[in-house]
Amino acid sequence: MGKFDGVLLVSDYDNTLVYTQSIFDGGGAVPPIPPYNLQRLRYFTENGGRFTLVSGRTWALVEHLLPGLPINAPVGIGNGAGLIDPATGAYLYQHTLPERVTADMEAILAAFPALSCEIYCADHTCYAIRPCPFTYRHASYSGYTFTVVEDLRQCPQPLLKILFEGENREELVRVADFISAQSWAGAYELIFSKDTLLEFAAKGAVKGNLVRKLAELCGVSMEHVYCIGDQENDLTMLQAAKEGFCPADAAEVVLRTGATVLRPCQEGAVGELVDRLDALY
Repeated sequence: MGKFDGVLLVSDYDNTLVYTQSIFDGGGAVPPIPPYNLQRLRYFTENGGRFTLVSGRTWALVEHLLPGLPINAPVGIGNGAGLIDPATGAYLYQHTLPERVTADMEAILAAFPALSCEIYCADHTCYAIRPCPFTYRHASYSGYTFTVVEDLRQCPQPLLKILFEGENREELVRVADFISAQSWAGAYELIFSKDTLLEFAAKGAVKGNLVRKLAELCGVSMEHVYCIGDQENDLTMLQAAKEGFCPADAAEVVLRTGATVLRPCQEGAVGELVDRLDALY
């Protein structure tokens, strides 16, 4: 029996486990995981704890980041669109966009003729409509390639999520307001993952619901689930957890929610969370 048996720790990746904002701002390689995070996570899993990531990234963008991490539970992708068995790469759960998204996207793109977006498919491929300089920067930052298409009919179905891109939040708020005013808006989730990235997913495909599904698959009570994240798209899982945590340099909207604030990401916020659990259990 380990002291953390029956405990599940779920972390976001970007700017929570690893500080990747520097790549987003200026390019370069993915920074190393803070050594304190690795040290404490190994201690946590060696003593019975279950640890994994739930990210906005898709499997193709997460898989290469896992070597060296003590992952021992399914990995969440697409902000709530799927759970992957890290040993096989197979889906354990999917929550994909509805078939009607093709027609609804036509209306969105017609209303915003300069709007750029990325399309992430369940087969782990990525496509882009009207890619802009930001699209290419984001691809470089995230480590993926995409195929340019004119509409969703050229993308293999089903789709995990669509990512609308803008140079500032105001642009994307207009897109969100347009979608929210449509009769079909109830079929979708709209969540900012950065001020320049607006996530468009199936209704219910959010990190909080995915964490509940993850806990069920792992046989862990939600009374022993702890989550840490830094952005708006993490809020539902922070609220679903027994206790939600965030780095000190998280987005202001997260800092205002009552999540327990830890040290900054670069200084090992996830490691400090393990310290808190060590004292608790």
